[in-house]
Amino acid sequence: MPPPHATTEAPTLVGKDFATMHGVLTDTGGLPTEVRFLYRTRDWPTWYATAWTEFGSAPTLFYSPVTGLVPQGMKEYMVQARNADGQFDALIVRYWLKWRIDAFDGMPFLAYLYSATGPYEDWLLFLKTDVHCHMTMHVDNNVPFRKTGEHYKRGIVYMHTPLTFFRPEWHLDQVEPGDSLAHTFHWHCKKPHGKYTFQGTATTWGRLSPSKTPFYYIACKPTPPPIETSDQCTFPASNTGYCQEWNVVSQTFRPDHDYTLQSFSLRLNQYSLERKGYVRISLHRSGGDCWSEQLLWHTDEWSLSMPAPGSQAWTNWAVGGIPLEAGVTYRICISAYGEWWYYSSGIWKRGDGRAAMKRWTTDTSHLYPRGSSWYFCNFRDQEGTWRDYGVDSNFICWEQPT
Repeated sequence: MPPPHATTEAPTLVGKDFATMHGVLTDTGGLPTEVRFLYRTRDWPTWYATAWTEFGSAPTLFYSPVTGLVPQGMKEYMVQARNADGQFDALIVRYWLKWRIDAFDGMPFLAYLYSATGPYEDWLLFLKTDVHCHMTMHVDNNVPFRKTGEHYKRGIVYMHTPLTFFRPEWHLDQVEPGDSLAHTFHWHCKKPHGKYTFQGTATTWGRLSPSKTPFYYIACKPTPPPIETSDQCTFPASNTGYCQEWNVVSQTFRPDHDYTLQSFSLRLNQYSLERKGYVRISLHRSGGDCWSEQLLWHTDEWSLSMPAPGSQAWTNWAVGGIPLEAGVTYRICISAYGEWWYYSSGIWKRGDGRAAMKRWTTDTSHLYPRGSSWYFCNFRDQEGTWRDYGVDSNFICWEQPT
């Protein structure tokens, strides 16, 4: 069984030297659970404890009045909960006694851990306070106006007081209901390039606090267009160039941003209806050596299942989501393997046929998008020898659909 869990809640009925502490038992862990308060009566670290009280279910609200507090200054208390499996100490709540403070003022607060996440048109603002309160964020697209107030006595300036003038146009209520320690705000920029000033005020137990947060600032930017996630060939296919025939060939590409490859298409077709064999389509992380590169994905196809010779059709393969990194070179490779057959004199005969290997040219006149480059890559054929057929240009025409 897990140990119990409880929360420390804001006090009520705060007076000159008394208050009522509140807590909530949120989880008993399935066992009878005892709770109590630890509190301080003065501004130094001496803890006093109330008696343990047992509860058998959750959530359960409990409270305890405390008297004899030393007037003025900050006080604090916390909830403890325990059962047979362990003890839990909840967060400390700080509060101030209502002496020499007008009745309409709530508890002072301290704001900390401010953050703003954007950075375009929609922002998420977050901060914490040291006491439970409900916060409103005031927003304007001008910076506060500051000046020095001069105080005169008998015509002579004897003191300067810094004055800040801030007239917010918009007001945001926190996302969290009621009083809380964490405060979240959603802000949508009114202007694409606007600069905005934020300052928070709060109520504690429905009373306006005398405290304010510091001023916070953000600068909005227009939302950029969607990032293109399709590396693709932009040149038309032809019978002599950019579409792959049934020889071994490869082509590299280098993304300019990280993305997850979900699928890609190749415009492949059979070289001839009189030749058949197995073909492997694969994706590699390039490493310079074509035979030791990291294999990221592959599929094995029967040549006669591909589109007919001369077809302009695309064949799409789902790759299951492969993360690609910006600036890394990847290789798409088409390779024939195993025994190939060719049709001759009315019968199918064994032979390497179009399984022979050809070199992929270093023609640099047709560069792919995103800074891709051509590379030499000699492939070994099924007999283990190197084949180099000169300047044959047999390219893969490919795309990755959006």
